[in-house]
Amino acid sequence: MRRLAGGKGVQTMMLHRLLVRLFAPLAFFGDRRAAGTFAAFARAEEGSRRDLLLAAAATPSAERAARYLLQSQDEARHARIFAAR
Repeated sequence: MRRLAGGKGVQTMMLHRLLVRLFAPLAFFGDRRAAGTFAAFARAEEGSRRDLLLAAAATPSAERAARYLLQSQDEARHARIFAAR
């Protein structure tokens, strides 16, 4: 099979989509499980926000730092959304 952008073959991508469709509902099965999943997503987004803040502080490029800060605001928004669920 030909490789697509990102190096994944068509068959691999089709298998990935099939597995996601089959198993994604299990991640949200039941209220407690869904709450735990959303809480985990919120923690991941918060971690990404912190990483972006550190990257913004560490980069010598003002333009790149501004982009990191904008993205960190988006990650904070995602964290709030997931935490509220």
